[in-house]
Amino acid sequence: MKRILAAVLLAGLLAARAEARFERAAAAARSQALGGTFVSLADDASSLFINPAGISGARRAAWYFDYAEPAGLAGGRENRAVLEAATARTRLGAGWYRRARADGRSEDLFVVSVARKLVESTQASFLSVGAGMGLARAGFEPPCCASSARDWSNVTADFGVLLKPIPVISIGYAIGNAFGERFDAGGTGDLWRRMQRWGVSYFWEERIVVSFSGERVAGETTFHCGLTARTALPLELLAGFSEGNVTGGVRWTAAPVGATVSFASDEGRGITWMVALEMAIRRDENGEER
Repeated sequence: MKRILAAVLLAGLLAARAEARFERAAAAARSQALGGTFVSLADDASSLFINPAGISGARRAAWYFDYAEPAGLAGGRENRAVLEAATARTRLGAGWYRRARADGRSEDLFVVSVARKLVESTQASFLSVGAGMGLARAGFEPPCCASSARDWSNVTADFGVLLKPIPVISIGYAIGNAFGERFDAGGTGDLWRRMQRWGVSYFWEERIVVSFSGERVAGETTFHCGLTARTALPLELLAGFSEGNVTGGVRWTAAPVGATVSFASDEGRGITWMVALEMAIRRDENGEER
């Protein structure tokens, strides 16, 4: 009886064709709060999941971690973790995204990226490029018996460009799962989809940033807008609008530990809250990291 139940559950999983949606990895805390417009603002460790070129601009965050319980996913949870290392102009990053569900389904994405500033001026203008390799895995383990567990995996690449031609304008473009790799098991080729993002941000007096972006997945294009307001305190107020849904949050930017709390409404499903921490690598008097 247990094996029959496991087979039924597994068949339902394959029929649903919706086990994994790795584009959710891009919904890191700041990106979520800004309505998904982070592609042209990417400058911290979470950029690794959104625009790999952005990790070249991370000045203070060497570790990043977030936690969320997505709306509409009862008993589910999401986590992202990133570790960075740097040389004079090149920055390396390694990240992990996990989405676990109460029914035994899980999705994991492991990414390794490198970014470099090819051009940089004294007027804060620059051109940065980045690339990454990702390993995605979707798994299902029926609660009744681990012997019926199934999983699929595949490898692909991400690419990104970040250009700031003048101090008040930033332009970004990124493509995730660039090769359009698919999961073959059960004909579930739509589980990992190529995603393109592009956007532009305008900086007004170093206090207000207005961003617009587009996103194309599976032949459908959506548009988003976001707003950042920097206060006299080391605090940023974040807001966004995405596909008819309102997003927002606050970000504490003081070193060595920063934090972000963000939310995103999802019509008909509820609100997803996310908490994120950033921690800088500090140097001692000998210049060694600790």
